[in-house]
Amino acid sequence: MYFCNVKQNNFTNSFRSAIYGLYRIVVTLKELFMDFKRIERYDTSVVKVVPFSRTGMTFKGWDISFGNMNPEFPVTFFGHKYPCPEYVYISGFYGKNDTKCIEIQKDIKNHVGGAKTLKSKYRKNQEYTQYGRMDFDNEEWRFHLMLYAVWLKCKQNRQFADMLRTIPDDYVILENQNGFHGWELADWGCKNREAHKAYMLANKQITASNATGIGKLRDEAKLKACQTGVWEGMNHQGKILMACRAALRKCTAPPIDYELLNKAKIYLFGELLQFGE
Repeated sequence: MYFCNVKQNNFTNSFRSAIYGLYRIVVTLKELFMDFKRIERYDTSVVKVVPFSRTGMTFKGWDISFGNMNPEFPVTFFGHKYPCPEYVYISGFYGKNDTKCIEIQKDIKNHVGGAKTLKSKYRKNQEYTQYGRMDFDNEEWRFHLMLYAVWLKCKQNRQFADMLRTIPDDYVILENQNGFHGWELADWGCKNREAHKAYMLANKQITASNATGIGKLRDEAKLKACQTGVWEGMNHQGKILMACRAALRKCTAPPIDYELLNKAKIYLFGELLQFGE
């Protein structure tokens, strides 16, 4: 059961208003989340952003450790426990009913080196990727698999759900992917050349200062720089997090396309998964 903080007293002042309100919630969630093909552009002169990048960072006093590789918030997926959603997502890449994929999925489940080394090994090493699903990187169902995994993370970890709810609705959540793969279009997050330039200048000054607490100073400089310029990218992870935030706020569920997931015929350890509420 997921956590919500909507007061239940005086629930039915108007049945018609309640029905219309629920309709608007569903429409708003779909408008916010469903377009994975849209390139986003967030101008910080008019839009407030929460740019997360690594575990342990705070912004305006908010914990913004929203990354998929954060091991603090494990997920149980079809009865199997994983350290974080990234493990579930990569297991989906090997979601075929054959001996090699079953073997790799078992290796993924037992991997103890963290999500970063997991991704490097099973998503970038051709020794393994040659066995993955050919449709994975070109089909939209993979985003709904990640949404499903992150929603499990919300339902199974009260602290994470509270972290998301803490971020006001007028703040755009995005993953800071400055420096990832040069300046090609960001898919899971966004990039901002002006913010990156401002941070690099600040970081140079911090390094030269030999000040104590240099790590904290760098985090503060990065977050300050992130409030300048224009962020551009697909922001898939940000859209997923904002959909979950809206769902938690309204005590509903995000628009996971269960039909699409079931049509993809995803296997886990040789068993065909059946997705649903």
